[in-house]
Order: sequence, then C-alpha cells, then structure tokens
Amino acid sequence: MSCSEDKTVSLWDIHSSTSTVLKGHTSRVRAVAFNHNGSIVASGSDDETIRLWDVSEGQYLNSSHHHTNSVRSVAFSPDGRVVASGSDDQTVGLWYIHTGDRKILYGHTYRVRAVAYSRDGRLVASGSEDTTVRLWDAHTGECLNVLQEHNQRVWAVAFSPDSQIVASGSEDGTVCLWDAHTGKCLNTLRGHELLVWAVAFSPDSQIVASGSEDCTICLWQLSTGIRLNKLQQDTAEKVRSIAFSPDGNSFASANNDGTIKLWNMQKQELLKILRSEGPYERMNITKVSGLSEVQKATLRLLGAIGN
Repeated sequence: MSCSEDKTVSLWDIHSSTSTVLKGHTSRVRAVAFNHNGSIVASGSDDETIRLWDVSEGQYLNSSHHHTNSVRSVAFSPDGRVVASGSDDQTVGLWYIHTGDRKILYGHTYRVRAVAYSRDGRLVASGSEDTTVRLWDAHTGECLNVLQEHNQRVWAVAFSPDSQIVASGSEDGTVCLWDAHTGKCLNTLRGHELLVWAVAFSPDSQIVASGSEDCTICLWQLSTGIRLNKLQQDTAEKVRSIAFSPDGNSFASANNDGTIKLWNMQKQELLKILRSEGPYERMNITKVSGLSEVQKATLRLLGAIGN
C-alpha cells in the first residue's frame, strides 16, 4: 500500500506488481494504514480529512473525520475500532469509526508529524515538530509522558511489537529508543547524515530499521544499538517510509522518486521495485509550447516524458 502527491492511494499485489488505485481525496495524501485484518485502509490528506476505504471493493466508506489542517499520519488501534491521526493543527485525533465519536488530544506546540498505537492498545505515541515525543493513554486521552532528547523536529514514531519500546526518528539524524512505560531514553542511534523520515521494528523485535533523507536505510540490532547494515540508494531515492512484512522475511521502503522497493531481510538485498503510473504517465511534452521549466519539471515528476 502506498500514498502519493497525486491525491491517490494504491493497493499493490506484490506478485504481479499491479495496483488498485483509490481516488477521492482532493489534495496530496500524506499517510495510510491498514486495520488489524487488512479489510479497511485509512488515509490522511492535505485536504484535512481521514478517509476509510473498503479493500475488497476498492471503495471509500466515509470521510467524516476532519482536522483543521493537513493530516500527516494515521494509525489503527489493534482492534481496528479507532484511528489515531496527527495533524498540522498541532493535535492528535482519536476517531471511533463505529460510533463517530472522537477525542482531540492537545499538548504539542507545533505540527504533529507521526502517530503510532502500541500493540497492546494501551498507548498512543506522537512525534512533533516541537522536537518532542508524547505518550498518551489511548483510553482516556491523558498525556502520560513527554519525551525530550531530540534537538530538532520528530518525523517518525513506532512501537516495538511487545509494546515495551518506542522508536523515534528526527531531523537531527538520530533514532532514539525509549522505554514506553518510564519514558527513559534507552539509546540514541547515530548513523544517518540527514533527517530520519521513517522507523520500523521487525516482527520479532530484534531489528529496528530507519530510512533517511540521505537515501539510506539503516538496520540496527535493538538489544545493542549496533548498526548491522546501511543500504545505500541512488541520490533521488530519499526514504520516506518503511514497513516489515508480517513474517519478517522482507521489508518495503517508499522513496521520494515514487517507487516502492521490496527487500529480502535475510540477505538484505533488493527483490523488486514497484512503481505506480502517474497522472501524466508517458505523456510526451516535447512539442508542447508555453510551458515554463518549472511546469515541465513538475509534469515529468508526474510521469510525462520529453524536454
């Protein structure tokens, strides 16, 4: 699954490399998440809405959940009944999809870039441009801890599968590991040269993966903080998101060039590259007059070809 600046969500068949495209948002889609059984997708957009989609039908169910600014991140509760969201309006939203109720959590002082649910359903983590990570009681909405170790904006948060550790990625180029219950910083992982866009835990809680603006993916041993590998990509492939397969045998990275890469975890090598067609895919603009260089560059980014 992936989302895009072209206002769509794509559901991928990794065997055939084909996708089902979900359309409905009216602006860039910033975030997507599956529910617990993969039957529903939530997406968050610059149009300030959270949409819920039926995976089997490829149709949206509703879009009644609204922030007052762009939605940057979404995450389902483990039971699939609640969607957490982070927004440029500086809040975290908890949206109860069956009842229509909501809780809005206040505390961050700048845009909320990331949210995550703990596997046991008790905690929500949020990362913000105010440089902090906050831990919230998922049932009451109370802020339990404010985690302060990063010195620049926080772009990513994730819980370990056992709900004991929170990882956060920051513009300061580091990944911090936190005790989810005490809020203590357990380790600071240094290895990226630029901001960290994404963090993810392997299903067995042994590995932390991080993706960066420096076009690399780092794989870290959770117990020691040792970097096991650093996967280098081309200069156009800034890593925006990372997700492990349920069995832990592979992981996917979403890149700034519009591609999704599938990696073999054991060999730590590239398996496949997925690319969704842009809205102007293969349109030849060579003989089109009246376009500025900026417009041409934008069209090429969206799939057009030619000078």
